[in-house]
Amino acid sequence: NSSKALEIYKDLADNNPEDYRVWWELARYYSNNFSNAYNCPASVFDKVREYMKSAIIVAENSKKDELREQ
Repeated sequence: NSSKALEIYKDLADNNPEDYRVWWELARYYSNNFSNAYNCPASVFDKVREYMKSAIIVAENSKKDELREQ
């Protein structure tokens, strides 16, 4: 259930903004697991990019490079 998943991700983001996994999952959600990241409207691409940036900012140093590679 896509709408329920989004509701859960947004709730997690509100309650756990320091957890990089929440932001990464939101980026994956909006980009269809990154398969649609470059073939989507600019507004969606911007949202995915912002969620990815947020994930990298709050991730522990050992995860930052791994996230950047993905």
